[in-house]
Amino acid sequence: MVKPQPQVRRPSVAFRRSRERGAVLFIVVLVILSLTGVAIFAARSASNDVAIAGRYKQMSQTHLVARLGMQTSISELGRDPSTYLRAMKDTNLFGAASVCKYAVTQDMAANPLDTGGCFRFGYDGVQDAMRKSATLPALELMKPGDVGNEIPSSIGTADTRPNFAMEMTDKVELPWPVPGFQGGNGSNMRFYAVTITGIGEIIPRKVGAAANSWGLLDVPNVANAYMASLEEERAQVVVGPLPQGI
Repeated sequence: MVKPQPQVRRPSVAFRRSRERGAVLFIVVLVILSLTGVAIFAARSASNDVAIAGRYKQMSQTHLVARLGMQTSISELGRDPSTYLRAMKDTNLFGAASVCKYAVTQDMAANPLDTGGCFRFGYDGVQDAMRKSATLPALELMKPGDVGNEIPSSIGTADTRPNFAMEMTDKVELPWPVPGFQGGNGSNMRFYAVTITGIGEIIPRKVGAAANSWGLLDVPNVANAYMASLEEERAQVVVGPLPQGI
């Protein structure tokens, strides 16, 4: 006697296709979300790369501005060293006192350390001195450009300007001459060592009626103006031979 086999009910074709459509929809949504995440990551990565490139460019420019300030200040010191060395103590030589940050040790405010006086070489002052010595009234250390007319300056098209301030301190009268020169003990001529310390910076500018070619800094309206970009430079400079006791 043959027993009847139980019948297995299989899902219909339409039912299987409806389930497959649900799986396909899930996979498509998953792929779209994955591609969206990749696109967002790529966009943010590209944005960060642009920002990093801009920071690197500004850092390089600041380094060159600081080096320009050091080199032009040393050049101006070499043009008339006796006048500038005397000006470290006699603030009346240039009509105003030179307020210097590095002239005293900051943690000795009550009993400041005498560093032999101070003289500050600023951007506009050095540029003006070079104009007079070269008899070129329009001489520019760096070309300012014209932001409104999209004419780039020496540091590009950004609405910023370069600046530097170099301070000469630590004047020391040397008892020995520089090799190849006369001076030192046994002579009334001396060589002097000074320290020049300062900063170069890239800062936002403001153009107005009272502004110079680069524009004046509007500190109240630019809260982070001095945070744009800074670099410090320092050099030990020997000048002479000059009369003893300057």
